[in-house]
Amino acid sequence: MVEFPKVFVKHLAEDQTMKITFVYGNSEFPDQSFCFLRSESEKLEATLSRIRIKIQNAVTRKISRKKKKHVKDEIELPSVDVLVMKDGVRVDENKKNNEVWTSDNRMKINDCVYEISENLPAVSDLSVPKRIMAGFPAYPKIILESCTKDESVFKWYISNKFDKHFKTKNTDVIKLEKENWFEVWDGFIYVPKESDIGFKLKISCIPKCGEKTGIEANTISTTAVQPGPGRCPFEDRHEYTKELTDNLSLRFVSYNILADLYADSERARNQLFPYCPAEALTLEYRKQLFLKEIL
Repeated sequence: MVEFPKVFVKHLAEDQTMKITFVYGNSEFPDQSFCFLRSESEKLEATLSRIRIKIQNAVTRKISRKKKKHVKDEIELPSVDVLVMKDGVRVDENKKNNEVWTSDNRMKINDCVYEISENLPAVSDLSVPKRIMAGFPAYPKIILESCTKDESVFKWYISNKFDKHFKTKNTDVIKLEKENWFEVWDGFIYVPKESDIGFKLKISCIPKCGEKTGIEANTISTTAVQPGPGRCPFEDRHEYTKELTDNLSLRFVSYNILADLYADSERARNQLFPYCPAEALTLEYRKQLFLKEIL
């Protein structure tokens, strides 16, 4: 079965627009990503014209740079033919976009045929905490499109820069950006171990919704895993609540969490809480304590 490159179409119902994204290139023009935001009610003819012009301009700029030493040479615009097909037949370009950009059609640019993928699950934003401590839960901040966290797949990796810490088979190590990574956990939340201290973490997310699978996204922590503060007072208190309550009882937990507005200032550090290390006042630090206590 022939596998075609994909053109990703995202229908944005709130403003009746659609986002069209694809990668195009050939032997003379390196692969380049193109993105278009068009009205759902716009005629296909106008959208294809815009795609054609943008590709022509990109290719022309590339050719111009190659020929910049020959300024007297006239640059001929490259021929770019863009169309949408259904069962091999060109679609009427008077139709509206919302009638045409569907998964049963194909887009064709010159000799390159694309499969149209509608509303594919996607990760629009992914990041991890600036501070990650051993023994405390770490989880990503993520924004997903056309899917949910529960259906998506999350994997955590640790930097394998120092081989003496990670003796493993080559098949267990993946390459990313000239650095080796070792998979340590499957799931949305990961609790770093003491052996992780001094190494950066990476998380990857494969967005999924039913049978649809989007493009994998990943991000790397900006700092290495740090040591935790040691045993926390709430861990002693938890010794009294190891067992779940019975069906006729409830256990309540209340918190008075200092807002970051009052903690992240010179006055807070120098006058209100001079006895507290500045790093312990940051929300990134305190949030991890809350998580461990609640979870």
